[in-house]
Amino acid sequence: MRIRTGVLFAFPLLIGAAAFADEETFSFHESLKPGDAITGEVTIEDHEAVTTTEKGKISLDSSVTRHAWKLEETVLAVKDGSSTKMRVQIGEGSVDAARIPAEGDETVTPCPFIGRNVIVERHLDDAVTDDFSGKASPDDTETLHSILNPDQDFFPDKPVSIGETWDVSDKVRNHSYLEKGDTLKFDCRLDWVKSIDGRKTAQLTCAGEIVQHLSGRVQQVTEQRTTFLVDVAQSIVVQCDETAKVKYSTPGDEPVQVTGSSQTTFHSTAKKKVAVAGAPETKP
Repeated sequence: MRIRTGVLFAFPLLIGAAAFADEETFSFHESLKPGDAITGEVTIEDHEAVTTTEKGKISLDSSVTRHAWKLEETVLAVKDGSSTKMRVQIGEGSVDAARIPAEGDETVTPCPFIGRNVIVERHLDDAVTDDFSGKASPDDTETLHSILNPDQDFFPDKPVSIGETWDVSDKVRNHSYLEKGDTLKFDCRLDWVKSIDGRKTAQLTCAGEIVQHLSGRVQQVTEQRTTFLVDVAQSIVVQCDETAKVKYSTPGDEPVQVTGSSQTTFHSTAKKKVAVAGAPETKP
């Protein structure tokens, strides 16, 4: 369960950590239950600079956008340990910010979901919807919906040892909303397992590339690298940091040339509360 790419949990400092032997194997499987409650914060920042050339006229579009949200989520339904329906509350002080152009003054506005109980649900066809009746930007809506992205997408399907790698392309592709002709390739690696404050904790690194084809034959290539910290006993992602670098290019015979790049950084922390007693388990 991830925002953009994780629902994440507060992580202690790496003090007094004891490493586990490389020959051991470790299993990971998301194990959320109805009634589980999660609180946390997420920060997403995107820097973009795109040049468009048409009939000799050159225009430059640049921007810096930022989300800084405080969240409280309650799991309402699960399938195979991953949440398919959640109640989401965005806390006071959560903001969206933008500088357009990038060198301009920053405009800060409250997140549109503040103070609302928003139900977010993934349906059998993997479409995600919400019941928010107010006005929200497509970017805000995408961020909200990505809360339901399963951590399981990045976990191995069998026990793995330290240093072992596995391909998660097919699982990630299912929740990436790619168009026909787009490609995606992602591999994960178990970097280490350590005992931290008495909890067995693993670091997983996932790196890969997404190639998308936009209108006007513009090609968008995204190189992405994500680091997950996982509580091994609970198979819960406890922290996530991600960097995505995007490049835009256009074939030379196109009358409109679009080139440029963007870079997005993501960081999230959160804390899981115990499940609410008597919460019904739903498996859609």
